[in-house]
Amino acid sequence: MWPEIRKVLTAIGISALAGALLGVLLGGLASDIPSWEFLFWILGSAAVGAAFGVSLAYGFLPES
Repeated sequence: MWPEIRKVLTAIGISALAGALLGVLLGGLASDIPSWEFLFWILGSAAVGAAFGVSLAYGFLPES
């Protein structure tokens, strides 16, 4: 059970980090760097990335 949970958490974490990095890039283009909008871009993109990681990790789970 532990290897599957670790695989799921790894997929969620990597996807959330990739989303946060995308949020940094998009936030830097869309707003001033030290602003609330910049932070919201990072948090929103990380949340979308984590949701993508959950859906991706669902495919890693065994059928039984």
